[in-house]
Amino acid sequence: MMGYALFLVPMVVAFWILARRHGIRQALLDLIGFNLFFAFDFAALLPGEINLQLIHVLLVVYLGYEVACIARHGRIRVRLRYLVVLGLALLIVGWVALAAIDNRLATWGPVRVINYVVRIYLLSVLFLFVGAALARPERLRRFLLAFCLGGMAVGAIAVVQTASAGRLLTGDTTPRYLGVFQPEPLASFQARMEYYAATDYINQVRTLNLAGVTLYRAYGSFTGAIVSLCVGALIALCLLTSPDPMPRWMPAAFFLMAVGVGAAFVRTLLATFVLLAAFVLVLRFRVVLTSRRTLSWLLPIAGIMLIVGLFLPPVQAAIAVTYDGFFGARAGREFASLNGRVALWAIVIEQIRRNPLFGTSHSITMLDVSWGSNANPEFGLSTHNSFLEVAYHAGVLPALILIWLYAFCLYRAARLILNQHYTRGERRLFLALLVSVMALTLVNQTGDWMNAGQVAALFWIICGCLATYPRPDLSQRIPQWLPPQSSLAVIHRP
Repeated sequence: MMGYALFLVPMVVAFWILARRHGIRQALLDLIGFNLFFAFDFAALLPGEINLQLIHVLLVVYLGYEVACIARHGRIRVRLRYLVVLGLALLIVGWVALAAIDNRLATWGPVRVINYVVRIYLLSVLFLFVGAALARPERLRRFLLAFCLGGMAVGAIAVVQTASAGRLLTGDTTPRYLGVFQPEPLASFQARMEYYAATDYINQVRTLNLAGVTLYRAYGSFTGAIVSLCVGALIALCLLTSPDPMPRWMPAAFFLMAVGVGAAFVRTLLATFVLLAAFVLVLRFRVVLTSRRTLSWLLPIAGIMLIVGLFLPPVQAAIAVTYDGFFGARAGREFASLNGRVALWAIVIEQIRRNPLFGTSHSITMLDVSWGSNANPEFGLSTHNSFLEVAYHAGVLPALILIWLYAFCLYRAARLILNQHYTRGERRLFLALLVSVMALTLVNQTGDWMNAGQVAALFWIICGCLATYPRPDLSQRIPQWLPPQSSLAVIHRP
């Protein structure tokens, strides 16, 4: 129980302090934002294959609190747009449940099927309600700050993981979360170790040998945390390049999250981060070039990265390999096959074509795609694409709905940014949401990150916020065409 106490006691203390100062609702929203980076779970205390994470406990408590408030006040206002999004999201969950019953019930049994549907899909979709609560500028800004604070902690964890070559703060060789916290169930740990041994996972995936230098690819607090680090770093960059006041720790948060993205050494993530960071800097170039506050953190961070790149051999080797992969001799070979994904997707698309309604439970082995000699279906590969993953296991319809929801978020965020009736501060927050959805869209093309509960929760929170955000209150805005000394008095003709 000591491992549980090391994580839960600080969370309880933080909740108590935040609730006293800002209320229960705000305390729960703050903790949800922070814990989107952590996969702390109670599986070792629960029977069977039930996997309940702290982030889901916070979600259930938040929903219970909101239901109690609605029951007490007896009123609720819901936008039609939000109801449409919620209905489509629940349709995905229902369709996945039918597909899981059709494809997996005979082999998995009812308990495992229910756990799969609830943990990966239903609980993630319910974060739409959290997003709806953030449809206010002050709450949204505070939530993004809490998210970046969690990212700063995980960025530091990733640095330790890489610097120690995976010996510290990882779960690769220990049944304890981050090497310190609560234990993993023995059966789950043994299954993971069997998978690692059968696929040579540590050497083939976690470790890179670059020009004679061995580099451990850090993944932070859980595998999907590297995606959240990428999104968090971009959010921090959006906030830092706005003239609005920011906490003093924000530059450190951006730096640690950016380093964490580099330590993971996932080229899709690196390319996504560099591309969208350049996009933000181009949009904010006037602020970047004229604000002393921005230059005071941007120039030191750029200087540190330049020094690290010039003097650390592992970083030099990583930069050289990345450049070669994009532009050198390896570029044509690896781009043509998308690092081996073309062969994988050919199998996936063929199976989808054969089973368009409910998908299939067929496992794709490493031998099938020539990624290795292992042909054990228990160690099957994912589709390495979130949208294909849904279509492969649940059919075409839920995949199309998910694609539409991503497109809706991109369109809606862009519309909010261009709406001049919102305040400048609000439109800066909308830019952070737009860049976040763009990043999630890109990284989900080469990885099934929507199966990671916290990454999926992040998307549904953003989706709920964008679907619910109210129209600007024009009654309290003075039209810009009126002179400064003018009031809204009626002008009479002589």
